[in-house]
Amino acid sequence: MTLTNTQINPFWYCSHYIEDYTSAINRKYFSIQNLLILFLILSFIFFVTKKYKKANKEKKLMMKKWFAVSILFLEVLKLCVTGFLYPQYIKYYLPLHLCSFAGGFIVLEAIFKNNKIINQWWIYIFLFAGILGVVSPDSSYPWFNYYLFHAFVYHTLITTYAIIKIASHESVPTYKGIWLSTLFIAVTLIPIYFINKAFGTNYYLINDPQGFPVTNMIYSFSAPFGQWAYLFAMCLLGFILFHIIYFVYKTFKKRST
Repeated sequence: MTLTNTQINPFWYCSHYIEDYTSAINRKYFSIQNLLILFLILSFIFFVTKKYKKANKEKKLMMKKWFAVSILFLEVLKLCVTGFLYPQYIKYYLPLHLCSFAGGFIVLEAIFKNNKIINQWWIYIFLFAGILGVVSPDSSYPWFNYYLFHAFVYHTLITTYAIIKIASHESVPTYKGIWLSTLFIAVTLIPIYFINKAFGTNYYLINDPQGFPVTNMIYSFSAPFGQWAYLFAMCLLGFILFHIIYFVYKTFKKRST
């Protein structure tokens, strides 16, 4: 039996459940609600970053552990909720997105402290992925929804973690880091591509922009030329953004010296 839109509790709505439910949603970006959420997120990032910079070594370690535990908890909680409510769609929510990898690398940092390569990934890949998740989450969810709330909190934690590392000079952008980050994307993209093909999933947003404004814009321009054009445009955008991050940092560094 297929449930209708009126039979779904909007708070637990899953975007993979009923495709045409998106037509009933009128959630606009940069509305009053969205701007208020962004203000709260910015306030949280500012407060935590300021506190982290003033903390001693032991307190900084405790704060990092708090981030690791919180992110892992949120990841497991999402899997549990999805597995209970929508077991047939659990394959879409496995930790194979870039932001999920970010959560895993927070745990790895407890083993490989201040690893130079991982630090570069935080600057160029995970910070960018976190910001995109905060500014333009999937538009197929209503405002009062578990998955949307999860996305805001999860990506806020990732973004904050990246910023405190940069603000405390634990992560310093290098030009080599651009190529290390590009290599990470290229290497992980190959198995993700075949996983998507085999199971009909959309990790890394390879097959479909999935309601994200930025990827929707890229898809609208590149889709007429085929999927590979869409993938090339996505990779090109990432490569350009890596350079923007690097040169913005170098510009601010020159002005501060």
